[in-house]
Amino acid sequence: MLDHAWARRPWPGEDYAIPFGKAKFVAEGNDATIVTWGGMVDRCQEAAEGFSVDVIDLRTLVPWDREAVLNSVTRTHRCLIVHEDLQIAGFGGEIVPHDQMRLAIA
Repeated sequence: MLDHAWARRPWPGEDYAIPFGKAKFVAEGNDATIVTWGGMVDRCQEAAEGFSVDVIDLRTLVPWDREAVLNSVTRTHRCLIVHEDLQIAGFGGEIVPHDQMRLAIA
């Protein structure tokens, strides 16, 4: 999917760097949290239009910005994790089982 035209981005240049472990909020709201990365970021941002939701682009998975996610989910009490991957064993399964996440949703 990353080779599709909708997933391509212009080359940002040699000096471009993503801060490891620092997520980026691409939309902000109060009703739910969408956690995503990679090719799904734009799709989630489009899907969130007209709704009051946080859309969080993790940008890096190791490490992932646990603090940004937990702060958002603690505030919204709802979390949707969206990623493209195999039908089983995707990285989303690494986010959900944390005790802090269960407490934030409760």
